[in-house]
Amino acid sequence: MRTFLRRLAPLLLALMLAAPALAEGACFTLRASINPEACPGESRPLMTALAQLLEAAQLEGTYASTGDSFQLDAQLHLGEGSDASRTTLQLWGIESHWGLRSSLLGDEELMINCAALLPFGQKARNYLELPLDQAALLVPYVHADGLSAVAELFSPLFPEEDGSIHLTRTEMDALASELRRLCDEDARLNRYLESTGMYPTVVACCMVYAEMPELLLPWLTVTRSSDTLTWQSGTFTLLEIHRTATALRVSLLLPTMGSAEAEITTDGRTAQGSVSMLLMDMQASAAFRLPTRLAEEPAPLSLALDVRQPLIDRTLRLRVEGEASRSAARIWLQNPDTAQPMLTLECALSPADMQPLPAWTPADLTGMNVLSVNSDSLHALLSEVKWPLLEGLFDLIVAAPAPAVQTLMDCAEESGLIDLLTDALAGGSGY
Repeated sequence: MRTFLRRLAPLLLALMLAAPALAEGACFTLRASINPEACPGESRPLMTALAQLLEAAQLEGTYASTGDSFQLDAQLHLGEGSDASRTTLQLWGIESHWGLRSSLLGDEELMINCAALLPFGQKARNYLELPLDQAALLVPYVHADGLSAVAELFSPLFPEEDGSIHLTRTEMDALASELRRLCDEDARLNRYLESTGMYPTVVACCMVYAEMPELLLPWLTVTRSSDTLTWQSGTFTLLEIHRTATALRVSLLLPTMGSAEAEITTDGRTAQGSVSMLLMDMQASAAFRLPTRLAEEPAPLSLALDVRQPLIDRTLRLRVEGEASRSAARIWLQNPDTAQPMLTLECALSPADMQPLPAWTPADLTGMNVLSVNSDSLHALLSEVKWPLLEGLFDLIVAAPAPAVQTLMDCAEESGLIDLLTDALAGGSGY
């Protein structure tokens, strides 16, 4: 299951990255299918159950965006005929805060503070062995929040105006020392580095820099000129960023630590690029092609990612292929070893005239933050919503294929999820 969720991440990411290519308002119908035979052997029983469930499911609704605000109104249909169930879902808000309503929750309004996604996911991994922290990395705000301290620390080295900035070696040492401190003492950065597996690599780089002789990196000069930004130290060009209207090129060189290259180009309809990095023992490479706007003719999309992190004994290989047009999108996650599709998403699209959305702020989302619950607050929430929740779950169970329900219940029991929910309903101490 853990392996499959890691491989599912880029498929959902590709779908999210393609979303800005939609109009400000769109109607959609989404179906998903799983090929259990193409999935890793250890996850096939669960994948078979999910395949049976997804075969009977369909999601349809509307999506709208205005400025920083968005709103998703959807209905999940499961089964057919008199036994079919319908579950409603409304998700709205801004990048950092989401509001949530569902027929499973009655009239209760919940709020999702995206800054809590990563700590919530880490708790789920530690207590229930569910890698939800990996799923949290699909949300763009999680990266902005996790790296905010680093962005603030190094922001003076990325000036917006043309000119030069000069730092002595002592000032460079102070920056490196502060970065090392943040890795341990800034909770958001520490969680982010742990979930991405980058913590040991970043710490190792800080240690190597601390032992580097001043002769190798004697000073740092940051120069911005028109479309180019460079960092120069001695004989080394540490960083060069060149940006135009249609291209972005980045070159990074850290003596004795590693290097990275990235290039992204766009023709107005699609964006494509490649990234390669070697940092200490960590190796990563990626290549992608994504639509930036949709037309009548289908545009291809693809994503290939390979990451090797020997310090934590992790290897990640991901392959996503697909195509998208103004009326449809089809995306599939491939097994990187066999190229067989493991999971396929098919979406029918049509434009919709939507009213402009309000310019929401975090203060407008007043529901309980479902990701920051403890046992007492979870018990209080379930006490409020237990009857619509139980009725909705009963309808879903009746409509779902019986073998799939049994397998999913077994997995929920093995993970401890059933015990957590029943404990919260009973008002126990929980986790």
